[in-house]
Order: sequence, then structure tokens, then C-alpha cells
Amino acid sequence: MKFPEKFLLKLPAGTMARIEAASSNRSEWIRDVLLGALDAWEGVDGGGETKSELVRPGEAIRIPRGFDPKCLRPDALVLLGAIQKKRMTSRQAEAELGWLGLRYSNAEKSLIAADLVVVQDGVLVAEGSA
Repeated sequence: MKFPEKFLLKLPAGTMARIEAASSNRSEWIRDVLLGALDAWEGVDGGGETKSELVRPGEAIRIPRGFDPKCLRPDALVLLGAIQKKRMTSRQAEAELGWLGLRYSNAEKSLIAADLVVVQDGVLVAEGSA
């Protein structure tokens, strides 16, 4: 895949060290986070198109009472919405969303760590999913 668009990004002091602690590939990590935020904005709030038929603009994601969705990555919210609509294996969900690199696995890990998704017999299940 070609990446023809480039831009200069200024970050607060110490940010690059934090990124390097999170991933050995800074560019991939930053790209995954930015694309996840855009997908979440387009697929949930902004009215744009997404690759997955499971994530449609303007559709609500069910968040359990008392849980603050701001503590999740935006792409984790998109994944949660997809899992709530259809039970899938990790591999199926990753293919359905078409995400590159570590983006899918980081989103899935954050949902499992937050107890919003469980794996039952190899299938991802969210509370109240179809």
C-alpha cells in the first residue's frame, strides 16, 4: 500500500518516548491511531463511509451503564459496535473491518481488558450482541 500524503506533526515533549514505549514501529502506530479515530468519527459521529457494512454512520453503540467510553480508543468503539451486531471470530472481524497492522489487535485487547467483550468458543461476544 502506498502512502502518498505526508505531513509534519509537532507533539509535546516526551510524546515520542511514550509512543516508542507502546510500539516498535512509530509510524505504523501513529497511522493506526489516526485511522481508528477517523473511522470512529465517520462510522459513529460524522456521517462518512466505512469499509464494513456492520458499522454504519449515525448508529448508536451500546455502552454499559457506568462505563466511560472516553477511556477506549476510537477504533475500539467501532469494533464494539460491529461485535454487538454480529458474532465473529477475531479473524473474521479483522477481515470485515479491513484494518492494517496492530490496529485491530489493539482495539480487541482494549475491549477485552475493559470487560466489554468476551471470547466464547473462539467467538467474540459483546453484551446484548445479536
